[in-house]
Amino acid sequence: MQLLYEEDGDLKVGAVLGESPASFQVESPHGRRSKIKAANVLLAFERPSAAELLAEAEKFASDLDVGFLWECSGPREFGFRELARDYVGREPTPVEAAGVLVKLHSAPMYFYRRGKGRFQAAPQETLKLALAAVEKKKRVQETIAAWAERLSRFDCPPEVAALRDELLYAPDRNKAEAKALEQACKQTGLTPARLFERCGLLPDAHEYHLQRFVHEFFPRGARFPVHELPRGPEGLPLAEVRAFSLDDVGTTEIDDAFSLQRTGEKLRHAYDKPSVYKVRLTVRDVRLEQVPPSHQADDDVEQERLDAADEHLEVIDLELLETARRRERREEVRLLATDHRDAHPVNFVLGHEVGSP
Repeated sequence: MQLLYEEDGDLKVGAVLGESPASFQVESPHGRRSKIKAANVLLAFERPSAAELLAEAEKFASDLDVGFLWECSGPREFGFRELARDYVGREPTPVEAAGVLVKLHSAPMYFYRRGKGRFQAAPQETLKLALAAVEKKKRVQETIAAWAERLSRFDCPPEVAALRDELLYAPDRNKAEAKALEQACKQTGLTPARLFERCGLLPDAHEYHLQRFVHEFFPRGARFPVHELPRGPEGLPLAEVRAFSLDDVGTTEIDDAFSLQRTGEKLRHAYDKPSVYKVRLTVRDVRLEQVPPSHQADDDVEQERLDAADEHLEVIDLELLETARRRERREEVRLLATDHRDAHPVNFVLGHEVGSP
């Protein structure tokens, strides 16, 4: 005896080797033996063989019109043998019954499964929505294939070109444009950036890397929204310098800054009077204080601070490698900074090796 049964959602066949009240010992056409529950058996037959039954049932199912079966089934729940009997107008053969079962099993949009070998036709409105979704998906797949074919010829469709930045920096892989670009990249062996470059949509490599940085660290845009500027305290003197923030990227308040201003106009040779730079380091709060225009203290208190800072004088030599044809000269730079921790200015003399033609 042969059995047609369901296991893990699949239809399988096998020859019976042993039988008990609640189970069967069967052997598949490939020689694999297994024990199945009697409740999973859908059809028992003698002929044809198990392998022939599945092959002929699939052939019979291919000639069936699933829409016609849905119209004939009605709204009630039914078994596959009942529908096969109504379809052929007599008691169905094992091949015909198995063929109807295979067709019902492969059409979940048309028929809901209600148990082992039992089904129910889907409501008409639900079926219409499901068929419309399938048709829409089919059209989208055709569009994706057409776009991918054009991209592989380095002809970018306007729909894909309009989403260039999004596809380069933050692609949504659920979109048809992203799927088309991915397929084209696989066909051409190019990255998205290289593919857009071949299409003439990415002429500037610097702009590409800059926008990549902006999209990663400024996803909401690099411009501030329109807002009312806060009014600062009145009466503070304004410095003639630009201050630069020292806070890291994760700061919640900008309270560390520095400014640099050159006071010397000419570069000096080694051991000459150095060109002087003024540096203002501000910690805790960005103060708009004017740096004194020279190293001369404005009063005795400032002079005492400068004298105390001389103990911290430090010389740092930095050498820059230049070609042997360049002559070297030294520029000494004096840095004047304010150390927030002890409120004393600290002087640095920086020996800077530079080359000249």
